[in-house]
Amino acid sequence: MIVNENLSNQFELPRTEFFLIQCKNIELKLIEWYKNKHYSQGDDYSVRITNKGKFEVSYSNDYPMQHGSGKRYILTENDFTEAMAFKN
Repeated sequence: MIVNENLSNQFELPRTEFFLIQCKNIELKLIEWYKNKHYSQGDDYSVRITNKGKFEVSYSNDYPMQHGSGKRYILTENDFTEAMAFKN
């Protein structure tokens, strides 16, 4: 990925940096989709990839005794496709 293309300080991002940027974009889309479609009252959301290669979105609450400890949701292929196309 070339950054600042056609400018005097043009440079190319290393492939690992490119992947990190793309992973962060995917993570943000998955969380936004999950908040809209499933649960929007969580205090902390996270995304991980399971051992079987599936994306998992989870949330936790600051006060688990009052609001519950949180939940995990493993996305299906259709969920992932829908989340990537989701526009809020």
